[in-house]
Amino acid sequence: MSKEENPEAPQAQGSGAPADPPPSGEIKLLEGWTPSGESLHWQLHSLAWQPHATDLFTSQQVPYLQHQSGFIAARSAEVLFAHCLELEERGALEQEIYVLELAMGLGLHAVQLLDRFQRLCSQRGRDWYDRLTLWATDAAPAMVDAAKARGVFARHPGRVQLAVADLGQPGTVRTLDGERVQLGGRLRAILHTYALQTLPSLALQRVRRSTAGGDLSEWAVVVAQTLLTDADAARQLTPLTIEQIHDIAQQGGPAARAELLPVLRLIDFKLGLASIELEQVELGEQAESCAEALSQALDLQRPLEVEAGESWETLWVNLPGAALLSIQRCLDALKPDGFLLYRDLGPATADTANAPLTHRTFGPVAWTPVNHFLLDRWMARPQELGGLGAHVSMPPNEVRAPVQTRLVSHSPLPRTRTALALHFDPRAFEAQERLLGEARALANAGDARALDAYRAALQVEREDWRLLAEAGEVALRNLGNLEAARMFLSEALRINPWYDAAAWLAWADLQWALGQRLGAREAVERAVLASPSLARPYAAQAALAVQERRWPQALEAVGKALARESEGLARSKLLELQGQALAQLDARSGPVRP
Repeated sequence: MSKEENPEAPQAQGSGAPADPPPSGEIKLLEGWTPSGESLHWQLHSLAWQPHATDLFTSQQVPYLQHQSGFIAARSAEVLFAHCLELEERGALEQEIYVLELAMGLGLHAVQLLDRFQRLCSQRGRDWYDRLTLWATDAAPAMVDAAKARGVFARHPGRVQLAVADLGQPGTVRTLDGERVQLGGRLRAILHTYALQTLPSLALQRVRRSTAGGDLSEWAVVVAQTLLTDADAARQLTPLTIEQIHDIAQQGGPAARAELLPVLRLIDFKLGLASIELEQVELGEQAESCAEALSQALDLQRPLEVEAGESWETLWVNLPGAALLSIQRCLDALKPDGFLLYRDLGPATADTANAPLTHRTFGPVAWTPVNHFLLDRWMARPQELGGLGAHVSMPPNEVRAPVQTRLVSHSPLPRTRTALALHFDPRAFEAQERLLGEARALANAGDARALDAYRAALQVEREDWRLLAEAGEVALRNLGNLEAARMFLSEALRINPWYDAAAWLAWADLQWALGQRLGAREAVERAVLASPSLARPYAAQAALAVQERRWPQALEAVGKALARESEGLARSKLLELQGQALAQLDARSGPVRP
């Protein structure tokens, strides 16, 4: 079964029940039917994130451009500034301001938030930036180490503390020196983007059926069966035997299961439904009230005439329990008048939430759409009724957007919420996309007016480095306007000099066109550092070395490009460069003497 299909009921009637034996020598069963968010498949993809987190971003296996381009960071800074203004006006803003970013990824969102916040404070004559400490954290230590090694926060000395932190325990962080710091009750704000989708959830189905004694609710849970799809191929990737792989899958903890990561690309899953009693489900007591909220929102009415045994209502109740627990702990870690601001993918209306939200993958990373519809109601529900009793705000006109923004707090914070409504109104995002579409159409036609269209799109957010870099490439490659290319690309690389390989390669071409060979070589080196797992920077390195007649360096770069070639590059071009370098090296060495 495809991962994207709705699950069908398997023969197994519960987690861990035996499945039909797999075909010998082809597919091996590693784990029987288990709730999808608890399955081996989910757990392995969660483990895969830790050691290779930075490469997953820079190779675009995990798309990050949309939420780390500067657009969202600038708007988050505006909300934080409005919040500080609101607190200052009533004399409640503390001297030392602590902000926590969870799941910071490459750190681009955090550094651009600081950029904008610093500028706002300078323009408005406030000293809040100088009083601010941003705790920039991620659950993957590799991400935090990379941010330090690359100097991502170097332009904000004294304002950033790097640490490891988990979404499940946001009040406690661990510094790079191993010190545990308790931030609970000290935080003015907590922010994260695309983080809740990395937490497991439970997909339940409720079917109402008519019986002689009245209506009956029957519950089922989406379960997953984890499979090794090619046992023979697995033997080429790991020294483990198939029996050892099976034993680790069955009994191993996280450390042992990490040994299975070399065969992750051969591990797949099937989905099914298994009957379940709500007593078996964590937060099961909430499932019924969640189902009722959905039923009322969808206005599902019981037909007047229903035959005995006939079902008359089917609902999907996707319980975002781990997300709710994370949000609750974030609120606990905040000052009483602090706020949580997050953005995540997932449905926010009853009709779109009424579907099985099972886990999916971006390369080796698993994620699940967040059920904002239920989460919103859960957070706002009074505590005596099992909710968080929180104030929950969303931007206007956003309810059907694919990505949802929420501001959550225990305090009303009217001015802060007004800033959210103003700066996160999706019409600003739509305006930029419309202008960007016009710019791209003009660029494809070779029309010089494309640059004016890009400038118009940049008026929506002038520090969107992704958009600046694209405008620079268009000016260089489509229009041959070297001065405009220099202006756009230099600004893009000022904002993000660490992780935009494409912009560095465009800058290299610009430098070459201007006769700056050393500048071109340095730019290609920066492209390699930005995305060391991609082939394209090494291909550019090889081409430049051939042009400069540096044959050994060209040969080495071609080899690195070929080893990474999975991006649809012209393999024939790489082989041509390799042939040129080999021919020159052979000619240089001369004939072999007997």
